[in-house]
Amino acid sequence: MTRDAEPSEPLDEKDLPLEQDLRDDDQAEMVRCPHCDKFIYEETLKCPHCEEWIIDRAASEVGRSKWFWPIVIAIGAAMILVTLIAKSIL
Repeated sequence: MTRDAEPSEPLDEKDLPLEQDLRDDDQAEMVRCPHCDKFIYEETLKCPHCEEWIIDRAASEVGRSKWFWPIVIAIGAAMILVTLIAKSIL
C-alpha cells in the first residue's frame, strides 16, 4: 500500500509506478470489441465505448448446442421413416 506524499516531500522509488505500468504498447491483454471494433481489456464485460455487453463466444455456443442432438435425432428418424415407406411402396 502506498502512502500519500506531502507536496514538499520527495517520492521514494517504491512509491513510483513501474516502467511496465507506464507503457501503452502492451496490446497482449487488449482485444477488439466485436461491436465497435475499439480496443478494450480482455476481461471487460461491457464495452466502455459502445456500452454493448461482451459475451464470451464459448458461452453463446452453449445455448446453440442444446438443439444439436434433437435435430440429429429428428433427421435420423425422418430418414428411417422415408426408408420404410420407400420399401413398402416397391
